[in-house]
Amino acid sequence: MKNKKFVVAGVGFNDILTLINNNNNLKKYFVGFIDDKIKKKKNCLILGKWNILRKNKKYLVFNSVGKNMTLRNKATKKLLKYKVNFINLISNKASLGNCKLGKGIAIFDYTFLGDNVEIGDQTIIHNNVSIGHDTKIGKNCFIAPGVKILGKCKIGNNVFLGANCVVVNNIEIKKNVSVGSNTTVFKNTKPNIRLFQKYDNVMLKNSN
Repeated sequence: MKNKKFVVAGVGFNDILTLINNNNNLKKYFVGFIDDKIKKKKNCLILGKWNILRKNKKYLVFNSVGKNMTLRNKATKKLLKYKVNFINLISNKASLGNCKLGKGIAIFDYTFLGDNVEIGDQTIIHNNVSIGHDTKIGKNCFIAPGVKILGKCKIGNNVFLGANCVVVNNIEIKKNVSVGSNTTVFKNTKPNIRLFQKYDNVMLKNSN
């Protein structure tokens, strides 16, 4: 696209502003925030409400409605009704192999993606994440700082991986799974569950 100027919808996910400010290639094209509820916030230029996107099609858009995946999913559907074009926010300090990226993705500083990695739309990959070769990550996922996903893994849609998780080789995590911080996933999961590690590498799981 010729136009590279973009706005951020929602001001709840403050790490996005840090990502933009730490990368000059993003900062120079960032115009400001749009939000339906917040009219003024410190260090945030609020341009107006989301409905300005109905008439103004010149800006690319990034969805920054918090880390709650349900809310982000609803926000994405709302933005699509405005027929917006989503932008990917990718740090120039990230290392990407031969990857296939969807739309509306954020990849933070010092993250490594191996070859043949696929990332679905609206997925957030935070600082210091390592994703091994031939791994596929679904839509609307949140990968917290320090996560390590080894090779040939499959992560479903709407998955949350907490800080410093490890997913070993050839593992499949089904949709709507939430994995707590510092948990190592040794085996395939069922969908719609929460996983967490209490101690001694014992995996516990609770249904939602």
